[in-house]
Amino acid sequence: MSQVFFINPADPTPLYAQLTRAIQFAIATGKLRIGEQLPTVRQMAVDLKINANTVAKVYAGADRNSGDPEGSRNIYMRPPFRAKAEAAARA
Repeated sequence: MSQVFFINPADPTPLYAQLTRAIQFAIATGKLRIGEQLPTVRQMAVDLKINANTVAKVYAGADRNSGDPEGSRNIYMRPPFRAKAEAAARA
């Protein structure tokens, strides 16, 4: 699934912001649906060739927005994160 996300290391935008934006874009365009599980922190980091702490930071933000008490171990897309993603896509 992390093939859905694109990170550009040459971009001056911080990697965590790029990944957050990529997840929001995937939600807004329907490539990532509510209830769909994201890859583990480790798998996403390996696939994107970025630090696992960067992925964990993004997942923690998604977790806070979703209200999921499970932590970053099992991140599923929930409606509040989708609403935020759609708002960001319209901006």
